Amino acid sequence: MRNHDFNELICFKTSVGIHAEVSGISYYPIHSHTESTEILCVLKGTVTVYDAAIKYTMSPNEVHIFNSGDPHRIVSNDPESSVLIIQFDKNHFTKYFSKIKLAYFVAHATDSAMAHRAEMKYLRFLMAKLYAEYTKPNPSEMVLNEDTKALIELLFKYFHDYSYQVDSSKGYAVVRRRNIGQDEDDFNKVYRIADYIESNFSEKLTLTDIAKQEFLSSAYLSRYIKENIGVTFSELLSITRCSEAERLLAATNKSIDQIATEVGFSNRGHLHNQFQKWYATSPSAYRKSVLDDFTKENNIKYHPIDKDSENQAIQALLNG
Repeated sequence: MRNHDFNELICFKTSVGIHAEVSGISYYPIHSHTESTEILCVLKGTVTVYDAAIKYTMSPNEVHIFNSGDPHRIVSNDPESSVLIIQFDKNHFTKYFSKIKLAYFVAHATDSAMAHRAEMKYLRFLMAKLYAEYTKPNPSEMVLNEDTKALIELLFKYFHDYSYQVDSSKGYAVVRRRNIGQDEDDFNKVYRIADYIESNFSEKLTLTDIAKQEFLSSAYLSRYIKENIGVTFSELLSITRCSEAERLLAATNKSIDQIATEVGFSNRGHLHNQFQKWYATSPSAYRKSVLDDFTKENNIKYHPIDKDSENQAIQALLNG
């Protein structure tokens, strides 16, 4: 069965798996990076990003992370807008971070209220520092390597944990979660449970079965998941299944009935109802939007940027 090849190769101009650029993007069609993580920071204006089926409108200093393999699109109707983009190759940094291949990092527009937190400032500072070094005529590979390692260490420390926010009319958003005073083992337990669901979502999972594995009562585990990750067990299972369905709708020609069965839903109608709930669109409408973007001649479109102004924006990030 033919798959849609969204994968975009990244040109790394040094032996260090890092790429940095500042640009004015008007339209960047749907694509993904199989082995790389992409971090986008808005420098000026307003930018809309589509992370798979979820849309975020971003303002200056807001940051969004596109994890490897996630189809995404970038759009801006603001001719004054500009973005700073950092991309790093997970394969290159596996020797320093053994868990990076499976790591999932979270930062996006809902972090706007936290834009002035120290870790957000430091994230933007490291992005700007990497850009400043990368764009030199002869960048230092040692500096690029060390600064990227510092960036990844920061991601693991502050942008690796997450919870869900549910809006009855807008579906859900994945938001950053910080551990403040909670026992580390207790804090991480919910991610062990979430990882188990992620690995077994196509099976007939029940709260009772997982509670037995964790040596907990079903009632306690139900409260624990809701309190720590923001959704109920059934909602978490549904989101996980819909997330995989979203990927299959975008990347394969499998029928919606096949996808419904493959991800663990009882039938096409069940998938439709849950997908509509979380993404405010139907599976068929989402697939059509992806195919329209993929098949029509949608070249990357940029608008000019003022280099002096952008250099000032980079300097502002470096100055904190």
